[in-house]
Amino acid sequence: MLIITLVLLLLMANGAPLLAGHWLHSRCLYAIQRPIDAGYCCRDGQRLLGESKTWQGLLAALFITTAAAALLQFPLWAAMLLALLAMIGDLISSFIKRRLHCRRGLNMPGLDQLPESLLPMLGVSLVLPLSGLQILFPVLLFILIHIVLTELLSALRFHPKHCR
Repeated sequence: MLIITLVLLLLMANGAPLLAGHWLHSRCLYAIQRPIDAGYCCRDGQRLLGESKTWQGLLAALFITTAAAALLQFPLWAAMLLALLAMIGDLISSFIKRRLHCRRGLNMPGLDQLPESLLPMLGVSLVLPLSGLQILFPVLLFILIHIVLTELLSALRFHPKHCR
């Protein structure tokens, strides 16, 4: 049951920004609509992270994951850590994709899932007694589910409207 809970929380943390962008695109506060990178560009001329990595997404991940953890009777502070590290992992993969000059929205299996699942699992394992399998299985299940959901949403042409 712990592995399923961890996978659900990983999915919540990583899906929350997408859902927030879809549901709140015309209703969110300007301050949280802003990109985390504040428009900063690196020497290569590419944005540090990009327009779609917003404070709204980060806050949505923290809030929704913590709320889900309460329903699942999972330690709230561990869920907040998981969500924060999932978002940091997502920002790392976004940074790498920018440095590789990948087009916006390009799906790169592995790079799009590994940092945002492995980093939070390793972080949570520092504060909760998790075995190697309790770290590995949620990561592998998350990667599989994420790839399938990404393909499904792409086939359905689901593209959230980000706050502007």
